[in-house]
Amino acid sequence: MKQVTLQRWLVVLVVVELVTAGTIVGRRLARRAEAQANQAARLPNLELIDAPAAAEIRQLQQRLVVGSSESTDSWLELADVYLAFGFPREAARVYRHASELDPVSYEILDHWAMTLERMGRNAAAIGVLRRAVRLAGQGQRELCWYRIGRCYLRQEQPDRAEEAFEMAGRFAPAGYQLAKLRIRWDRIDQALPLLQVLLEQYPNSIKVNQLGSRMERARNDLRAAAQYAERADRGQSTLDLDPTYGRLEATRLRYGTTRQFQRAKEMFAAGQQREALQRLHDTIAIEWREKYIHPAAAIEVSIGDASEDPDRKRVHAENAQRLLEAQIERTGATPKILEPLGAALWLKGDRQQAHQAWQRSAGMRSTRNVHLKLRQSYIERGEMDLARTHGALAHQAAGMEAFWDSRFEDAGELLRSATALDVTLVQAWFYLGETYRALNHLQPARQAYDKCLQLDPNHTAAGNARSLAIGSEE
Repeated sequence: MKQVTLQRWLVVLVVVELVTAGTIVGRRLARRAEAQANQAARLPNLELIDAPAAAEIRQLQQRLVVGSSESTDSWLELADVYLAFGFPREAARVYRHASELDPVSYEILDHWAMTLERMGRNAAAIGVLRRAVRLAGQGQRELCWYRIGRCYLRQEQPDRAEEAFEMAGRFAPAGYQLAKLRIRWDRIDQALPLLQVLLEQYPNSIKVNQLGSRMERARNDLRAAAQYAERADRGQSTLDLDPTYGRLEATRLRYGTTRQFQRAKEMFAAGQQREALQRLHDTIAIEWREKYIHPAAAIEVSIGDASEDPDRKRVHAENAQRLLEAQIERTGATPKILEPLGAALWLKGDRQQAHQAWQRSAGMRSTRNVHLKLRQSYIERGEMDLARTHGALAHQAAGMEAFWDSRFEDAGELLRSATALDVTLVQAWFYLGETYRALNHLQPARQAYDKCLQLDPNHTAAGNARSLAIGSEE
């Protein structure tokens, strides 16, 4: 009986020791996890960003403590915010911690690798991306292999980069990189099919047409190379070779003054001008950024222009003037500031100052709007010859814009109007020739180039383009 009792006591003692040991180990592990969490969530120097964003980031960070119910999504959000606001080292630390909490999350690995790429830690990024490939779905896998290839390129390992790009399948940016590598290696026959696919998908892409020009130069077909180069010059789109960048901008839009600015834009689009204006002024009071100043000034002028009360007109005009002149003090005068400044001064009744602002703007950059404003100013002054000149310049600027947008019919009509109003406009004749040549109207193209060269015999571009037009007929 005594022996049985002793055995029971021994069992109880062992159980107590095991429970005690387990408690100690558990506490140590908890403390270790807490230390890891606190280390991961450690704040960077948030004084470098706007105050509202900094406050929101602090609130997010404070929630991420051991014992909280926060999911890995919250850790992922904190890491994304750190990266979007320019703290990649801190972001990488948080991504690592989130990955330890959820080792099978593709999204965490994907974002972690993006951070490592931006830090120049290409070998580490490749390792994380290879882990991500095993968890990736269709479409995600191709993107991972493309990014692995880009890391190898940065490491100057083109052979391994080529293998990775091939694994990316039909992913267009990978096809671009493959074609570029093979042109560099003089493997034109292998590059050509890739480039043809890209041109079918992205006919107006600047980068794709530039690559076409490079390939034709390698084939010694200089005429075809020049045609691709011209298409690239007129290109209005580009192949996105960094598909991950948009995530950073999307994250920034959710925080601080950037979010407030986005809300102001939404209010303006909904017709809530005054509410949008107040939101913009509140945003500017927190953080002065040029991209906030222009819409605020434009809304001030718009509201003032619509008002029938002369005093209200003047108040809104002066508000816009103060904003724009303060921006000039910070960054100097630019056409983007001078043109709306002229509009504010005109609304205020300072016609002479408005005219001078528009003249300065036109001297820096010729646009349809600024020339139309100067035309109106000269009409009021009774200087009709100068008004006619600026009407012609407005047509010329609009025609050149239409040409670069590949709207050749519109460009031809506008540029013909410009030369009808003022036959001495050299650039109007040149771009009229370019427009005719783009439409394959070669005889009127030569005539326009000839007129341009009569006005400016040293216009090299017109001479070269005229030779191309003649060569195309032969």
